[in-house]
Amino acid sequence: MVTALRTLSQQRSALTRALACSERPEVLNRMHELLGDPDLDVVAAASEVLIFHHAPLGTTLSRLLASDDPVKQVLGMKALADGPPSLHDTERLLMGLAHEVPVVAAAAMEVGCRLGFGSAWQLVKERAAGADRMAMLLLALGGGPAEYRELLAALSDAARRPSALWALGFVGTPETVDASLEWLNDRQAGPLAGEVFTAVTGVNLAEANLTVDPEETEALDHAPEDDLPLPDPVKVRHWWKQHRGTFTDGQRYLMGEPRSWTGLLAALLRGSMRRRSALLLDLQLRCPEKRSLLLQPRAPTRQQYAELAAIQRLDHVELNAARSLF
Repeated sequence: MVTALRTLSQQRSALTRALACSERPEVLNRMHELLGDPDLDVVAAASEVLIFHHAPLGTTLSRLLASDDPVKQVLGMKALADGPPSLHDTERLLMGLAHEVPVVAAAAMEVGCRLGFGSAWQLVKERAAGADRMAMLLLALGGGPAEYRELLAALSDAARRPSALWALGFVGTPETVDASLEWLNDRQAGPLAGEVFTAVTGVNLAEANLTVDPEETEALDHAPEDDLPLPDPVKVRHWWKQHRGTFTDGQRYLMGEPRSWTGLLAALLRGSMRRRSALLLDLQLRCPEKRSLLLQPRAPTRQQYAELAAIQRLDHVELNAARSLF
């Protein structure tokens, strides 16, 4: 399979995924050998497998960051977050914040925030003023009351509303539920508003009989939001009216409990697959042990359990969830 990775360019993407899921130690050894291949596409494929297992790339990291190919640049930026970058690589990352290709700038923004660069957080502010989904998520995860107000204000803009609702579910204050439930009757925003409700309260809409049957549709396009349950606006609002007083204004909640290290780990272990990457990013942004928080959400189950167990062995960490990182 390793030989095929070098020779079968059309199948390289699938082969890379298969090799990444392998638990055989000799595979990683062979990937390290391929880092010296003259074909940078082969090097990138080997790097992707190694990054999947949080393995260092050495000098190959600089080759990826210096590439003219945006895909390889993004790959290099992902690797930067798992280890202390060199001064040269840091400069490449900061240059990426102004890159003309949006996906490169977005990757630089996310990794730059994880590494604590102020210029990355400034870009978050700028891009969140539009409808940038990742920027709004970072605004929610790294922000404080001022940033939360920006996200709430974005709900009035139809173009920004879906990304704002996605982000507000990670803010987790009862005020976000108050604002989100106004959009329960909206065909596009309703399921996302229901997701905010569940994220904050921990109430499963279907199990609590708070849903309605979706209408039959012949649409060919399918978005992840299409799999969300369709909330019953009357029932959800009634539930919230009855229980609103049990939630403290300004307090961030996750699944019905005040946001905490333990709660975030539990959500990573048992929560929605759709939300796990963002919850992991929340931990990585706020935890002083962030370089020990190595989890690959796309890995086979056994690898994920092992990585989660390693995170759980860390001492209890104070997340400072209310402090703005801006």
